[in-house]
Amino acid sequence: MDYRTFAEAYRAKATKNPWRGVDSVPLQLVEMHSELNAFGRLLHARLLDGAPTTPASFNQFSTRYVDKAIALEPIIREHHQASLATALEAAEPSANLNREEVALRDFLEDSGADRSTRQPHRHNLQTLKEADPYRHSRVLNNGLWSIQMFGHTQSQWYQALTDVPVHPDAWLSSQIGLANLAAVTIAQRERLYDASVFYLDELEPLRQSITGNLAEADALITLLEVARRQAGLTVIPAPPQFEAYAGPANADFLVLDLLRAQIIGVQVKSSQVHRTPDTYDQERIVLIDASVDLFGTLSRRTHLGRSDASIRSWPGMVTGHFLRGIQVPRPPWPWLNLGEFTAARQRVQNIAAEARDRNHEAEEIVRERVLTALGR
Repeated sequence: MDYRTFAEAYRAKATKNPWRGVDSVPLQLVEMHSELNAFGRLLHARLLDGAPTTPASFNQFSTRYVDKAIALEPIIREHHQASLATALEAAEPSANLNREEVALRDFLEDSGADRSTRQPHRHNLQTLKEADPYRHSRVLNNGLWSIQMFGHTQSQWYQALTDVPVHPDAWLSSQIGLANLAAVTIAQRERLYDASVFYLDELEPLRQSITGNLAEADALITLLEVARRQAGLTVIPAPPQFEAYAGPANADFLVLDLLRAQIIGVQVKSSQVHRTPDTYDQERIVLIDASVDLFGTLSRRTHLGRSDASIRSWPGMVTGHFLRGIQVPRPPWPWLNLGEFTAARQRVQNIAAEARDRNHEAEEIVRERVLTALGR
């Protein structure tokens, strides 16, 4: 679809800030939604008017955004810990806890241990159930994930808004940055699963957040690989105007054909069983099923104390195999943080070992779907 026609389905400005008014959400995170909104305004004008942004103007805007995003991460971590302070008050657990509640309590006690003294905190189980998964998982996890995704795709945003090609290394740099970020979430999920608490009902919001973020990571790494190999293509995360407020045209990512001034939205789901063709705009949106198209499933035990398992959505395969498959030259690329990259590879070694590498197959599926939608 041509730029202008595509943009006509979207607003120039997001009307609401979903992070505003949520208890215990730091002001810095609320303000970052306005920064994401600014990307959307620039893109909307670019698509409607056809006039690219000047490189100097974008560089100034991008530098300000990245500086704010970097400053936000420690603030979020500190605030998240402070918001759980009431749950870390001394409280004896009830003698009537069932096995699943005991497992959750044990995991939380281990997670809250003071690593310097190795003395575990006591937790009020009910407070943690309410405070951690329900109050914070969607806002803090999803909000911070969105901010970091935009940060790691600044090269692609530069290309989309200015029409200026980027250095070939920019694609791999963006992919590695996203994969390093996703590897932390993969390790978090692994700890929850090994502690037999990942599938507890109380953790459903957190489980959905983790699954959704990893599905998006796998999809974006794959889309970046497709764009890297196709002249004139670039891919960016969708800003709020194109995602949360667009009804059936909502997109997680946008793929631009800069040579032909065509664009298509991509919506990522951990499973398409919840989507039917009449619930999304088929002219503007293509779907990627992380379970089927990206092979993101594994056999998992979902009930504590039972050995039976079932096939579950388990995204992160693309990320794991991508990190394990990278051959770092000697000397390494000057832009690579080797310590961070090595730590990320260690975090994904288990998931990469659980299933064979099908990243090339996933890439071919996504390439065919996207290029067909773009009319290539």
